Amino acid sequence: MKGELWHLAFGEGKGIVGVKVALSTVSTEAERRNLATEIPDWDFAKVRNDCRAQWNRILSCATIEGPVDEKAKFYTALYRTCVQPNNLADVDGLYRAADGKVRKATGGRFFSTFSLWDTYRAAHPLYTLTAPEKVPEIVNSMLDQYDVLGHLPMWGLWGNDTECMLGLHSVSVIVDAWAKGFKGFDVERAYEAIRTTQRVSHIQPPETRRKFFHLRDEWEILDRYGYYPIDLVKGESVSRVLENSYDDWCAARLARALGKTEDTKFFARRAQCYRNVFDSSIGLMRGRDSAGRWREPFDPFEIGHSSETANDFTEGNAYQWVWHVLHEPEELVELMGGRSKFTAQLNSLFELPETVRGQAFTGDVTGLIGQYAQGNEPNHHVLYFFNLTDRPERGRELITRVCRTMFRNTVDGLPGNEDCGQMSAWYVFSSLGFYPVSPASGEYWIGAPQHRYAALNFADGRRFEVIARGQSPKVVSVMLNGRKLEGFKLKHADIIRGGRLEIVRADAQ
Repeated sequence: MKGELWHLAFGEGKGIVGVKVALSTVSTEAERRNLATEIPDWDFAKVRNDCRAQWNRILSCATIEGPVDEKAKFYTALYRTCVQPNNLADVDGLYRAADGKVRKATGGRFFSTFSLWDTYRAAHPLYTLTAPEKVPEIVNSMLDQYDVLGHLPMWGLWGNDTECMLGLHSVSVIVDAWAKGFKGFDVERAYEAIRTTQRVSHIQPPETRRKFFHLRDEWEILDRYGYYPIDLVKGESVSRVLENSYDDWCAARLARALGKTEDTKFFARRAQCYRNVFDSSIGLMRGRDSAGRWREPFDPFEIGHSSETANDFTEGNAYQWVWHVLHEPEELVELMGGRSKFTAQLNSLFELPETVRGQAFTGDVTGLIGQYAQGNEPNHHVLYFFNLTDRPERGRELITRVCRTMFRNTVDGLPGNEDCGQMSAWYVFSSLGFYPVSPASGEYWIGAPQHRYAALNFADGRRFEVIARGQSPKVVSVMLNGRKLEGFKLKHADIIRGGRLEIVRADAQ
């Protein structure tokens, strides 16, 4: 049927037309097998009821108490996080890979639709709690993609890779799964894929490049200078350093665990390259050339966007990107001059004018509070950085404000692009009361629960409950299973074994 045009005409009667649709990347015969296996009967009511039951099972991974509109907002957000990624393999495990060949998926499923620059931050960590059975399948899919492309997926779609955005954050997803104890994939195979991805450049020749869509890792330049000089790379120089520093930290974690001594040193050293683009004279990240000179002229409000224009940042500016040190936030505090200066600068982020300007596309920089941009991913962890200051309650005030005013049950109810579930994943985590600031660390930072009672329900009957007492942003105590929890951090292992987190606020009765 490929390439044929079909026209169906129906009379004006009142009969019902039944249509069954199957998809396959392999062949028409494979489509028929999929259809016969997955929808064998002409029973619309059964299909509808089965679909409803399946979604109820998926969404029952969490329970919250509260008004109906809050429940609608929460479960709609949870639903949106689960619409992707998607299994591309047929019922026999075959799929058409990025090289055009039909291949067998490891484990029988091949997942695609990986908007990884967005989803590595919270959506994939959320799956480790709400859909743990899918995590090894997702990792194996990424490793199968590596076998074909020679690098882990950057932005996987329909079995191929759009090579969109920056950073190869499959690294984060895989190390996050390993750090949380997931089995079902070959760790040595995973490390080989990570090492190659983070050390071997995959630059396409100019004649085959697609505008905005090409890998631009250029490790040789980064290894020589410790940053991407603005006279040697065209755009996004600082953002690339920051994103790659985090991925290198992930790689160093796994290398250390596997006893790869030299690799550990290499990746740990490169994980600190973010320091090379921090201009202490202004307290911001800033581009510099191959001679070490800072970019001039420099406007911290100037928005950068793509690799095709001369800029330092991706979908943001210097005020928004200076916080993007996910893996070493305490070191960022010291880099900024200590807690007092860090606190002052963090507070000022929300007091600056809501100015978005520049020649680059600015439509992604939305949901502004001062220069904080909730509507785009690079700032999604920033509110939790108030835990590093003397006023953590300020962060909780802002988390509550964002949850209540920027996420609504309306057609325009998101502060920015959904980005394959990341925007909603931020809300799900934040409304539960914790967030994966450094995704592959195995830790969550405690924020401001938006429900008096919430729970994560696991398949074997275990349950992790979050009890919030009072409304004040000032927290008096945080108790985990009756014991005081220090440092506003929660471990993944604490959650999955089940138990109770109780957060008591200053106004609790």
